[in-house]
Amino acid sequence: MLDPAAPAALKVRVVLRGDGAVIAQRVVTPKSATAVLAPVTGVRTLALEATAIAGRCGTAPVGYGIAYGAALK
Repeated sequence: MLDPAAPAALKVRVVLRGDGAVIAQRVVTPKSATAVLAPVTGVRTLALEATAIAGRCGTAPVGYGIAYGAALK
């Protein structure tokens, strides 16, 4: 979920909300790509939040966060 170019010490809490309620959350680093599976049946509004909780963000030509292959099934 984080681009490999992100600073190595960066840790990010990723929260997935369905209709305002937390349906999944993970703490990720640049080296810890992980799938996030969550129940979305009946959900009308889906939100993805990402908050840095350790390390520092710097400048980059593109953002550090990625949601590669994101899909609703």
